Amino acid sequence: MATPERGTGSSSTPGQQRWLTALLAALVLGGIIQGLLLVRRATGGTEWIQAGAELDTLTARSGLGRSLTISFRDLPECSVVLFLSPSCATCEALAPRWATDFAPERRRNVIGISFSEWASADSFVRRHALSFSTYAVGTASSAVAARLGILAVPTTLILGRAGVVKHVLGPSSSVDSAEALAACPEPRRSY
Repeated sequence: MATPERGTGSSSTPGQQRWLTALLAALVLGGIIQGLLLVRRATGGTEWIQAGAELDTLTARSGLGRSLTISFRDLPECSVVLFLSPSCATCEALAPRWATDFAPERRRNVIGISFSEWASADSFVRRHALSFSTYAVGTASSAVAARLGILAVPTTLILGRAGVVKHVLGPSSSVDSAEALAACPEPRRSY
């Protein structure tokens, strides 16, 4: 007695289709979870920095390769810490605004931290006439940023007394630096 041959077509039963759909959904979910774990591992498990966080010190490199240690606790109230990258399109678009908001005549203490090498960082600052009281650059800046909970650029921190973060302005913030600084007291003039 001959057995009927099975077709080589793509017909499948509804049960097989459900099983394949469930398998694909599990694989996609597993990929998403793995991606989240990789991001968390790459940032050292750091969460996005929040207002109210207390910053202590930061060690980075200057453009001349010198080690910089910045004590956030010793900075004046309403100091600004700006994390940026010259290759970031949003940073490029916001640079003219930063040049105005953080202009030297506004007498703000502005610390720039760039995720790039000196040549591109220096070119970016010169091209946009940015003024920083301290400017740290280099790949080590990325590790510092991850430790502080800076997970995207640009991110601007406005500090209160003793290194406490008053405002966090990230890439999708609804408040800009001028609005956040409006609540700060006018810096003292020295004559």
